[in-house]
Amino acid sequence: MQPTETSSSTTQATLYPNTDAGFRKLIMAVRFDEDVVASLEPNSADYAVVFEPDFAAKAEKMYEEWIWSKPPAALDVAPEKTEIEVAKATTGDLRNWANQPSEEFPHGYEKVAPYFKPGTTIYRWKYLEPGEVLGKAYDGMAYVNGRWVWFPKPWRVLD
Repeated sequence: MQPTETSSSTTQATLYPNTDAGFRKLIMAVRFDEDVVASLEPNSADYAVVFEPDFAAKAEKMYEEWIWSKPPAALDVAPEKTEIEVAKATTGDLRNWANQPSEEFPHGYEKVAPYFKPGTTIYRWKYLEPGEVLGKAYDGMAYVNGRWVWFPKPWRVLD
């Protein structure tokens, strides 16, 4: 099943292509623009690409209640956090937790790794003050079906 492409998703894909540079531009925009955040809402087809069927249905319900049923908001990141640290892993890498993702992703990903379908790259990122190592962290962004979508903290689906 292919999602219907809207002008909003076409604009998002044009402004924020499926590249590391496109991702960095996107995560700068979500700091200030609730419309960009709203454009990240996954649809049923997006969940189906990223997750195994039973988990996808649970995830869609949980995210709708937790995030997408409310008006979108820009991320609450202090303006002095001007540096960005990015990590990415394929869903295959996440399923093989003992490799690099275990060092760069929250440990909740180990619990949900078996529910990911292979073939998607998941990003996590932090906004940092210059010279700092601790900052405001986010995770779960993926480029799916021609646009960026957001599945933050997917282990919460298991709660």
